[in-house]
Amino acid sequence: AHVPGSWWTTDDEPTPELRWPESVAVYDAMRSQDAQVGSVLRAVTYPLRRTPWPLDPAGARDEVVQLVAEDLGLPVVGQAVRPVVRTRDRFSWPEHLRLALLMLPF
Repeated sequence: AHVPGSWWTTDDEPTPELRWPESVAVYDAMRSQDAQVGSVLRAVTYPLRRTPWPLDPAGARDEVVQLVAEDLGLPVVGQAVRPVVRTRDRFSWPEHLRLALLMLPF
């Protein structure tokens, strides 16, 4: 049966443990306990997580570039890296990227 508003169907997976929502626990265990799965996920995600992510203004207004850079905590191409004044309870680009990449196993 098709779940309205989604791109998957609930009957496509023949293995009951791999049907949502049970699949979340199975995939989570696989990524943390299976060495091969962990190695593949690290091979795919670590290069992205270690890549510097500077903003290229590309002609955008200075105030817009600075606002985005400050909000995301990213450096701007051609500018000295500014120290972050406060990190607690602020948006973290590395954490955001880590969480976004969790879409791969799940």
